[in-house]
Amino acid sequence: MTKYVPYHLQTFQSYIVRMIQRPIMQCPLVCLVVGLTMVALGCRNAETTRGERYFNLQSMDADLRISLIESTPNLVTPIGIATDQQDQVYILESHTHSPTSDYDGPTYDRIKIGKDVDGDAVPDEWHMYADSIEDGMNLTIDDQGTLFLATKDQVFAFTDEDGNGISDQRKLLLEMITPTPVYDHAGILGVTSTADGWIYVTRGNTGGKRWRIKGADGSFIDGFGDGGNVIRCTKEGGAVEEIATGFWNPFAIDISSSGRLLVTDNDPDSRGPNRLVEIVMGGDYGYQSLYGGSGIHPFLAWNGELPGTLPYAAPLGEAPCDIIDASYTNFPDRYRGHVLAAVWEENAIVHIPLKQRGSSIKGIPKKLIQGDSLFHPVAMATNSKGDVFLTDWVIRQYPNHGEGRLWMISGQSSHPMMVHTEAKSAGHALELPSTTDEIKEHLLSADPFLRAKARNTHNQKLILQLVESDQPQLRTQGLLMARDAAVDINKDAIFELLSSPEEEVQVATMLYLSKLGMPSDKAVLEKAFAIGSLSAKAFDAYLATIRHLNPSFIEARSKAKDRRDKALERKLPAGFIQNIVTNPAVDPSIRASALRAWPKRSDNYEILASILNASSASDLLEATIYSLRDSDDPEAAALMLSFAMNPEKDVDLRALTIVALLSKQEKYCSDMIRLLEEDLHILSVATLRYLKRCNPDGPIKEQVNNMLDKVSVDLAHIWHHPNEPKNGEPSQGDPAVGKIVFHLPQAQCRTCHKVDGWGGVLGPDLSHIGSSKGKELLTESILEPSAQIAPEWQGWFVIDQEGNYHVGRQIDVGRKNVELLDISGDFITYKEPKDYGLAEASLMPPGLHLGMTDYEFAGLLAYLAQLK
Repeated sequence: MTKYVPYHLQTFQSYIVRMIQRPIMQCPLVCLVVGLTMVALGCRNAETTRGERYFNLQSMDADLRISLIESTPNLVTPIGIATDQQDQVYILESHTHSPTSDYDGPTYDRIKIGKDVDGDAVPDEWHMYADSIEDGMNLTIDDQGTLFLATKDQVFAFTDEDGNGISDQRKLLLEMITPTPVYDHAGILGVTSTADGWIYVTRGNTGGKRWRIKGADGSFIDGFGDGGNVIRCTKEGGAVEEIATGFWNPFAIDISSSGRLLVTDNDPDSRGPNRLVEIVMGGDYGYQSLYGGSGIHPFLAWNGELPGTLPYAAPLGEAPCDIIDASYTNFPDRYRGHVLAAVWEENAIVHIPLKQRGSSIKGIPKKLIQGDSLFHPVAMATNSKGDVFLTDWVIRQYPNHGEGRLWMISGQSSHPMMVHTEAKSAGHALELPSTTDEIKEHLLSADPFLRAKARNTHNQKLILQLVESDQPQLRTQGLLMARDAAVDINKDAIFELLSSPEEEVQVATMLYLSKLGMPSDKAVLEKAFAIGSLSAKAFDAYLATIRHLNPSFIEARSKAKDRRDKALERKLPAGFIQNIVTNPAVDPSIRASALRAWPKRSDNYEILASILNASSASDLLEATIYSLRDSDDPEAAALMLSFAMNPEKDVDLRALTIVALLSKQEKYCSDMIRLLEEDLHILSVATLRYLKRCNPDGPIKEQVNNMLDKVSVDLAHIWHHPNEPKNGEPSQGDPAVGKIVFHLPQAQCRTCHKVDGWGGVLGPDLSHIGSSKGKELLTESILEPSAQIAPEWQGWFVIDQEGNYHVGRQIDVGRKNVELLDISGDFITYKEPKDYGLAEASLMPPGLHLGMTDYEFAGLLAYLAQLK
C-alpha cells in the first residue's frame, strides 16, 4: 500500500500494520519491534482488516478488504473524487461548507491530486491541483483529462496544459444567475460527462425560489415552482437544455456500464425514501417545490403515483451521496451490473442488484459495508485495477470540522470486471420515437418510461387528436402533453374529459387546468363533478385544482420573483368543502371524500348527525362514523349508540360503529348485550370485542356466556381469547371481520396506516396492499415486522436532553436540533438531543397478533388481501 509517513498515532498504527504484513525482509526493524509490541498489548492484530481500527466495521462481504489510504491532517472533509487514466486520484476538499466562526482551516475549497509513483495504482504523493474554489460539490474527469467541477452555483472545466500536475486553465461553463444565495444542497449538485461532448448536471430545488442557469454561449433555462432537474450542456458550456425534472435534491449522477443515466435523490421532509432513479428525456419524477417541502400534496408523486410521473429504480437510505457501477470494480463477479451507493447518514455502502423492468430497471439495496458513527462515506471512484477509492467525511457534522479519510475497497482480483472509460453517450436516456405510429405505440405501452419518451413531441395537431381519442390511455397522455406544450383545449372538451369515468383521465385534466386554466374554468370543473363521481384521489386533485383557479393565486404566481413558491397562498372559497358535505344533490361518494378533507368535520356535530340520520349511502355513512369517532362533542357517543342499536341500518356499518365507540369514554355494556340477541355474525363479533372492555370477569360474564350458548355461530373464542400464536399457513378468513379488527384501537392498524384516505401516516398506505402482497407476505410482515424493513419505512430514534427515547419515521437533522416525524404525522423538534440514529427494530410493534384470535387474524389477512 502507500508508503507515506503518518502524522499522528492512528495513521502510524495503520502504517505499522501495513509494514508487518509485508515479507520480513521488506519491513524496517522499528516496524517489527513496534508491531510486535502492539500485538502483544492487544492493540492490533496484523490479520484484521486494515482500517478496522478507525471505525467499528460492523459488517462487510468476506471477499472484500478495506484499507486506509490517507487521513487527517493530510486530508480533511473530502467530498468529490475522480481518477484519470494514469491512476491519479483527484479529491475535492471542502472548507467552505458552512464553516463555524472558529474554523481554522483554509479559506477556500481545493482539489488535491494523488500520484501513483510505484505503479500499484494507489497514490503515493499528494500536491495541490487547484485552489480558490468556493462551495464545491462534485467533480468528474473525462478521458482527455479535463476535470469538470460542480459548485453550488457554477460548473467549471479545469485543465493542465503544461502537464506539471497543476491546473493552469479554468473555464466557467454554467452559472446559476438566480437565486443568490442558495443553500449548499439546493443548487447545482452533481456532474458527469460523456465522450460525445456533453456534461450532465443535477440541480436541487433552490429552496422554492425562481431560478435561472446560463451557459457560456448565452443559452439558458429557468423555472419557478418546479422541482430540481437534470440538465446538460456541451463541454464548452453551450446548448443548455433540461433533460428531466421532479427532484428534491439530486446529489449524484453517473452513467452505468449499460449506458443508463442514473441519479440519487434525497427525499422531502415527510415523504420517503431517498431514491435511485433512471433518467430519460422528458422524464418527470414527481416533486415540485410549488407544493412545499413536505412532499405531501395531490399533485406530488415520489414513485410514479401520479399520471405522467416515473417510479424510482430503487429505494435508498438517508443521504445517498454517490453511485458507481460495480462492474468497474475488482469485486467478485456476482456484483456485475450492480450499483454501489454511499449512504452518508446510515454509515453504509450498499449494493443494488438491478433487474429489467420494461425498458427500465429496478432493485432492492443490500448492505455491502456497515460502519458506525465515525464512518460517513461520500464519493467513490475506481482505478485501473478495479479498486474503489472512497472519501469519508468521518464526523456526523455538516459544517467543516477538519477530519477526513480516504479508503480503498478491494476484491481478490487484480483487474476489474470491465475497464472504466468515459461513457460514450447517455444514449439510452435520449432514444426517442420518431414517427407518429411509434409515438402512439409508446403512449399505449404499459411501460411509463416509454410513455415519457413519447410525450416529448410538441406536435399540436397530434396532441389534440390524442385528447379526442376514444382510448382513455391516449386521452390521458394527450392531456399531459397538452399541459407541457401549452396547447389550448376548449371548455366543451374539458367538460367531457372531466366527466370521464376513468380516474386517470380526470386527474390528468385537473393537472392540465392547474397549470393552464383560468378562473372561468372553475365553473366547468364544478359542473362536471356535480353530476359525476370521484375517487378519493381524484377528489383531492379536485380541491387542489379549485385552489389553483383562484384569481389571487394565478396573479401571485405570475408576479412572483424573489418569493419562495410555497409562500403563495392557495385558498378555497369560504365554506367550499362544507357546501359539498351538506349538499344532498352531490354524489354521496364525493360528499364522503369532502368529509374526509374537511378540517372542521369533527367540530360540526349537527351536520354529522343530520347525515347519519338521513343518508342511506354506505360510503358517506362510513365517513360520518369515522368523523363522529374523532368528535369531542358530548352527544356524539349517544348518537353512535343509537345508530348501532337500529336494526334497520346496514349491519356492517352498525358493527363498524360499535368498534368506533371503543374510542369513547362512555360505556354501554348492557346495551351491547342486547345486540347479541340479534344473532348477526359480524355484529356479534364487534359486540363481543366491545364487551371485553366491560370487566369480563364481573357480573357481565354470565350474561355473555348465556347468550353465546344461543347464537348460531360459535364465537366463544373471541370472548375467551386463548392468545394462541399464529403459525403456519393462514386459514381462510372473513374480510368483514378483518375490517372490524383493522379498526380496533388495540390492534393499532389504523393508528399508523391509511385505507382510502382514513388513518395514520407513520406506516405505508394500505389502500392497495393486496395488489403487491399475498397472504404469506402479509402474515410475515405482521408476525415479524423487523424481518424486512424497506428504506422508506426505516425508523429513527432520538434521545432528548432529559434522556427520553422517541421514535419516528422521517428525520431532519440541523446543526444542533433534530426534527422527527412522530406517530401523529407531525414533526417534533428536539433541541440539542443527546443522541439519535437508526432504530434497530421496525416502527411496527411486535406481538400485535397476540391481541387477536386466529379467527380474527385470518379475517385481517383476508381484508388486507382484498384491498386492491
